[in-house]
Amino acid sequence: MARELHAQFALRADHLDLADLPEVAYQVTLGVDRVLTGRLTPPRRTSAGR
Repeated sequence: MARELHAQFALRADHLDLADLPEVAYQVTLGVDRVLTGRLTPPRRTSAGR
């Protein structure tokens, strides 16, 4: 989680706006999911998953 937060801060020039928080939270969630499931890439969304 810390690595993903660090990466998000770097991508956003060490500044997070309130509007960025949902995207940052999503990216952190994907990072945690990758660690827990052992996946290297996020799952693909399909039309059935909408």
